[in-house]
Amino acid sequence: MKITAKKEAEYVEENGCFCPFCGSRNIEGTNPDITDNGVEVEVECLDCEESWTDYYKLAGIVEVS
Repeated sequence: MKITAKKEAEYVEENGCFCPFCGSRNIEGTNPDITDNGVEVEVECLDCEESWTDYYKLAGIVEVS
């Protein structure tokens, strides 16, 4: 199955809270993998059994006093 550009945009807009294939919220991610380009998390839908990778990049910092 292929993720459409529309479903990918919806998935990102909703902060990755559902399966972009079937819409289920019954998803589970692995431990984050820190790479040179950011963080990767393998995610699987426990209902339709599709899987994908979420990519995270640094968006900013907050100074802690």
